Amino acid sequence: MIGEFFKLLLCVPLIFIAYKTYSIYAIRKKYSHIPGPKTKGILGFYLGNLSEALRYIRGGRLLADMMLDMCNDYGRVFKFQIVDKIVVFTIEPEAVKEVLINQNFPKVPEIYKQVGFPYNERYLGNGLLSDTDFGSWQKRRVLFNHGFQRNILLNSIDELNSKIDMLMMRLRSLADEISHAALDIIANIAFSMQVDTINDPSNELNHYVYESLKGFYRQTFEPFLAYNPGEWKWLRSYKIIIRKLRDIGKRHIMKRLLYLQNDNYVPDDILTNLLKNHDASSLLSYWFQKNANKIDLKIRDTFIHFYRNLIVSINL
Repeated sequence: MIGEFFKLLLCVPLIFIAYKTYSIYAIRKKYSHIPGPKTKGILGFYLGNLSEALRYIRGGRLLADMMLDMCNDYGRVFKFQIVDKIVVFTIEPEAVKEVLINQNFPKVPEIYKQVGFPYNERYLGNGLLSDTDFGSWQKRRVLFNHGFQRNILLNSIDELNSKIDMLMMRLRSLADEISHAALDIIANIAFSMQVDTINDPSNELNHYVYESLKGFYRQTFEPFLAYNPGEWKWLRSYKIIIRKLRDIGKRHIMKRLLYLQNDNYVPDDILTNLLKNHDASSLLSYWFQKNANKIDLKIRDTFIHFYRNLIVSINL
């Protein structure tokens, strides 16, 4: 009697394994026409692509990263297996519209239960987000719409604006950091100038660039500034700043021209390619003959390129 009981007890897991094996085989066959990542070995047959998902999570990445990689590998519609479930994923706009809007497809309770009762603890419960019964959801949704009428939302506009103002104040404090990063990137990539404005905002280049842009602003919005005797001292200092900034550019260009003329190593940046499109020796001869018009033209074009990229980057 006891022996028969143990035999029966042994048969239960075997029957369960046989059932799961057949159900996994059947569902894999059903979706075999859809592309997707292959599973590896017997363990992969039962666990599917669970190991790949865990690898992304342990690597500090999101499952969305895995979906994106699979989209690149298998196309806009693909499948992947998690244990005994096959998930079909698509980014086709028409398919998404059909599933989410046009058709009343049944929702998968197992997925929505994770939001409603994570680890069997009531969180959202059977609320609007996690209710899988369409009839129940629709009745509650109609009642819920009354709370979002236009006149009710307009009553809260002051609170909304207050929070937005707080956010803008916080973002305004970061504006200078974005400008510093833009200046460092453009100076390095375009001209191989090693500046570290992020850690040293008081450096010479950042000071001159900031003050020169400030002058643009004042000239635009204070058109009579030049006729105000009280501002003449500032005007003199502003002109000196512009000259010093142009002098930095001129010295940098001349140094690069001399390196090109002497076949010395030069970084393969934007400035080098701009100068290579002109005859370096002819530019140098213009310089030594004190006929600096052509050099000044090159400095002007270089600064236009510099400021254009800087201003666009800051605005972004």
